[in-house]
Amino acid sequence: MRQTKILAIFFLLLSSLNLAAEETALTKSTLKVYLSMTNTDMFYEELFQAMVKQYSDDNSVSQKNYEGEKFRESVIDKVLPLYAKHYSEQDILKIIEFMSSSIGKKMKQASIDINNDVYGLAGEFGRNQNKINGSQ
Repeated sequence: MRQTKILAIFFLLLSSLNLAAEETALTKSTLKVYLSMTNTDMFYEELFQAMVKQYSDDNSVSQKNYEGEKFRESVIDKVLPLYAKHYSEQDILKIIEFMSSSIGKKMKQASIDINNDVYGLAGEFGRNQNKINGSQ
């Protein structure tokens, strides 16, 4: 009876360790694929470049220092822990799988189109507000 309890506890612990092993840490290579698929890598690169220029004491900061593969890699190194706080490797792989599907591709294109339309709408709204405010 005691051996049965010990074996049951052992298998329970083993299965819980196995479940924990399924949720592996997010890897840089998987994150790179995700960021590239969503065009977020380009956004982050531009954002980091802008921040470097904004906070630089030297107005002649060379663009060459903040572009290219080495800079992209350093940006990914910085954002990886932020993504790892919210997503496991399996989570991102499932998102990549979805984004590769026909509905995922449709969603990506629709998001781009909708964002472009919203920019146009916001511009029109701003122009109209200026006309209204200017005529008062």
